[in-house]
Amino acid sequence: MISNFTISVIFSLGLAVCAAGQSSPHIYHPSDGRLPNPRTPPTEEDILRGLLYHPAAFYRGVGHIQVHRMGDVAASAILGIMGTESLTEAQKSEALDIVHLAFEHLDSVRLQFRKPKQTLLLLNYLASNQNGQDLASKIISTKEFVTNARAKNYPSR
Repeated sequence: MISNFTISVIFSLGLAVCAAGQSSPHIYHPSDGRLPNPRTPPTEEDILRGLLYHPAAFYRGVGHIQVHRMGDVAASAILGIMGTESLTEAQKSEALDIVHLAFEHLDSVRLQFRKPKQTLLLLNYLASNQNGQDLASKIISTKEFVTNARAKNYPSR
């Protein structure tokens, strides 16, 4: 038989878990300003928007698995974000980090998103619209990484 003390401890732990879940901010922000719906998964653009505006979450590991599975979709989503919002230099640097991660594990990416078509478009756009030398060198190194990752993993394709 379960004692009243055990029931109260279990109930208190359950409340603490529920309260902790409600107090933690959700990093995904739909583009139209709606609150995220917990029943539907966020889109790639929602994930990347959250990571661009909350980079600390990115470094805690939030979104890494999703980004590793994106490949060229990451650049497409970033271009979509840039079509509606202007990014700061720090956010552009974060976007380059995201693109790098998106091409780190190409075996996890669906075949049609392994070619860096949108990624090269994004990198060329960023290169033509940047002011700082740090960002320019990061763009060049990201472009080299993406093209080398593709060639190394899929040389004949």
